[in-house]
Amino acid sequence: MKKIIGIVIASLVFCNVGHGEIKMIESETIGASHSQRYLVSTVCVDGYKFVIAKAGKVHSMSMVQFYTDQSFHEGRDLPAKC
Repeated sequence: MKKIIGIVIASLVFCNVGHGEIKMIESETIGASHSQRYLVSTVCVDGYKFVIAKAGKVHSMSMVQFYTDQSFHEGRDLPAKC
């Protein structure tokens, strides 16, 4: 019985429903031929900028976060805000 209760509690700890606000900032198609066409989109997810790139025929997608170097005195990069 203790194992069942432990499994139920552990599963509830790892069960999470997240809600994020996503806005499309801009989208552009790059490339002349259909086989080398890429769709590059900039999106805002919970106040931070991301770039999404999709390849034409390959059906692959990549998502990368924007960073800025606003903190010159500390010498580190920070995520870019929308």
